[in-house]
Amino acid sequence: MTEIELLAVDPDAQRTGLGSALLRAAEQTARDHEAQILLAKVADSDFPVLRWWRHRGYTLASPGQEVRLALGWATVMRLLEIGSGRGSVKA
Repeated sequence: MTEIELLAVDPDAQRTGLGSALLRAAEQTARDHEAQILLAKVADSDFPVLRWWRHRGYTLASPGQEVRLALGWATVMRLLEIGSGRGSVKA
């Protein structure tokens, strides 16, 4: 399991694909290290950011799942296929 501590893009560079490119690089690094799950914490009230993650195949971790949740934060996660350049979303 790998956690993205921070993924941010300067407001002037948003909507250019830079954030998606950074995320793809982080996903590939996680795969290279044989991580099966990639996590990121997002403010649970930041709906545009939650929507951004969901658009890229991430789902909200359910209460009780084996991830640490902090008050005021939601955890988004995605299952990764090891040895593949593509991720898969848990059904």
